[in-house]
Amino acid sequence: MRISTMIGFGFSCALFAVPAVLNVAAASEPSKATAPALKGPGSAQVSSLSTLAGGSSVIIGWDFREVVPYYPNCSPTFGPAKASHDSVGVQGEFYHTAAGCDAGSNGFAWATSTLNNTNRFPYLGFTTSATITLQEIRLRSVENDPINFGVALELSPANSPAPTTAQPGTNYSLLGSFTTTSVDWASNAVTLANPITLQPGTYYIRLRPQTTPVVSTSWIAFDHVVLIGSLSY
Repeated sequence: MRISTMIGFGFSCALFAVPAVLNVAAASEPSKATAPALKGPGSAQVSSLSTLAGGSSVIIGWDFREVVPYYPNCSPTFGPAKASHDSVGVQGEFYHTAAGCDAGSNGFAWATSTLNNTNRFPYLGFTTSATITLQEIRLRSVENDPINFGVALELSPANSPAPTTAQPGTNYSLLGSFTTTSVDWASNAVTLANPITLQPGTYYIRLRPQTTPVVSTSWIAFDHVVLIGSLSY
């Protein structure tokens, strides 16, 4: 089954003061004072990464290129980002517990400005009818704060409720963490020392910032989020 939801909001659009028209070719590096006029990271599409060395593959991934932007106009609702690469028997989407101008996609990346509230975070959800051996999570990130942010990746128990701001989830397992950089888009990877076996069911992975931002307009953006491993049918 495909996870699906629509999220309403009532937050101020001031957090993401994005130019009214996003021009990919002309977009500059993110500034320290405004939300991202994000340029594409320039790496391969997720679907082209499906076969990797050692028998592993991209199980599911998101490049956010097909997500309809909801800001700069801060429309009242937005849909989660459907995976741009789905393996047979695996489907999923990318969400955020916050909504409105606090988080979402501009059509090129997924950004969040809710960095000082542990109940507001991006997360991905996927449902699998196959057994997954999860080996690694890869993504690209950039942020605009003077300090770098630590981000923890945490896995839900099977068939848990989707996290919300009121109920962010319990009994999650820490998969690992990575550090963002304010310099430019950077590649990040969390490799599991002991791969995890996931039986058929629905799972969520939270991306929770662990560092308190220095400035109130701080944000993090993510792109090319992929889960690496193998499938057994």
